[in-house]
Amino acid sequence: MNKKSKTNKRTDFIDAIFDCMKNHEYFSDDFDRRKEKEGGIQKVFFSKLERSLPKLYVDKLGKNSDEAQKMTKETFIYEKKKKIILHNFNYFGTSHRPDAQLEIDKNVSLVIEIKKGDKGTDIRAGIGQSLIYSQKYDFVLFVFVDTSPERTIRNAVTAEEEKSLINSLWDNYNIRFRVL
Repeated sequence: MNKKSKTNKRTDFIDAIFDCMKNHEYFSDDFDRRKEKEGGIQKVFFSKLERSLPKLYVDKLGKNSDEAQKMTKETFIYEKKKKIILHNFNYFGTSHRPDAQLEIDKNVSLVIEIKKGDKGTDIRAGIGQSLIYSQKYDFVLFVFVDTSPERTIRNAVTAEEEKSLINSLWDNYNIRFRVL
């Protein structure tokens, strides 16, 4: 599959989506809700992102306000949104569906996968899903919510081997991997 280019605007936009999620009051020290079910976390994040997207389209991609509103309304879909269904696709004989999808530009798609956990199997599952999504979509944002007591997974992403893998996912597959 021919990958879409990682322009500065696209990269800034994807990073701004993560920052929007990272800065959510849901994860403040006073209101840490990491132990909630994954679907609940997704719904909270995606509801906030839906409210923030028009401004991100304007600020990061240079869209005008009307176009930004229209893109948010027409292209941002997620599992828990009423009357909106993300379509499954088959790969390796099984059905797959990301947690959310939106357009960065015309014909440039981004999907978001949110996983939570405290074990390596949780991370591997999310990375595996992200690799599969990267075969169909242009960009993938994989957000892992670390539920380990000492945030050991989040703290480990700065180690050299982990940074190398994270950079490889971005360089080779257009997968942006971030840990909360």
